[in-house]
Amino acid sequence: MHELANDTGLSIAEADALQLPNAQWRVGLSARPTHGEIHVWRLRFSSTELAKLGWHVMTVEERARAESFRFARDRERFCQSRLLLRRMLGEYLERNPRKVPIIVGQHGKPQLDETISPRGLQFNLTHSHSVALLAVTVGQTVGIDVEDIASFSNPDVSTLAEGVLSKREVEAIMALERESRIRSFLRCWTRKEALLKAVGVGLLAKLDEFKVPMDDLERWSVQWRPDRRSDASTFQMADLSDDDYSAAVAAPMISGPVHLFDLHHLGLTDISVGEPQMRRSASEFVPL
Repeated sequence: MHELANDTGLSIAEADALQLPNAQWRVGLSARPTHGEIHVWRLRFSSTELAKLGWHVMTVEERARAESFRFARDRERFCQSRLLLRRMLGEYLERNPRKVPIIVGQHGKPQLDETISPRGLQFNLTHSHSVALLAVTVGQTVGIDVEDIASFSNPDVSTLAEGVLSKREVEAIMALERESRIRSFLRCWTRKEALLKAVGVGLLAKLDEFKVPMDDLERWSVQWRPDRRSDASTFQMADLSDDDYSAAVAAPMISGPVHLFDLHHLGLTDISVGEPQMRRSASEFVPL
């Protein structure tokens, strides 16, 4: 068995193997973001080994949630997403990933216990069928969202857009060529979801009550007014879309470019010795 590195549950070789370059996405760990900086980490779902690593760093409550999924692929995605979340927050906080204190804040949004992160490290996690994205910043809220384009291969865009987009947005999308409708719809949808997550209201607000740019802008600002009695707040947003997915991030301030990092794996060994095993007898996980 490998020696464990820094009490994280990963061997030195395994920790090093988690990083692999991919296009413009950087590799390697970074210093804590400064005020206004946004770091985004990406993990593409691939092998069951990453799910095993995720299981190793998860809490009892997270493991119970993983076991509640009916399908193995959903359990694996959840475990891999938690690996990304706990692995990277552990690095920023210089703590064992298993001991990163994630609590549920207002409106159900996960956040760090302020007694452990007094300098205000904030995060937001999202995942689709193929990829997980983690946004990290300091001293401000942040929201991120992603959707796979392939999962909407032939939908009725008009029906999907009803109740999600404004009437004007629906009309603009339906005026496009058929091949462009799905990408434009997902671009609009993920931008709205990212903004709601940054505001912290999530599903409590309606997506058709505000508008976001629908073109290929890389950066823009949006004003958010929760109700008629409140003043509008300005949020800055950035597009993170790739060829196979649509994604966006939002925060009150985005100073400079969004810093992008890729987290991936090469070859991993069984690191579950001494840890509780998953009760489901799925071949994707180490058997009992």
